[in-house]
Amino acid sequence: MAKVRKCANPACSCVPADGAKYCSAHCEGIGNGTEVVCRCGHRECAGDVTNG
Repeated sequence: MAKVRKCANPACSCVPADGAKYCSAHCEGIGNGTEVVCRCGHRECAGDVTNG
């Protein structure tokens, strides 16, 4: 079973581009920090409660 790739930001549900670890500059900036609500800005992100 193939593993689904996901942004390295735990609060984010986006899939990063091929070869990338993060989906956005926002998520990359979080790095090893902790975020409860993702603020990547992608409409499809289930972790970004500002979308809606």
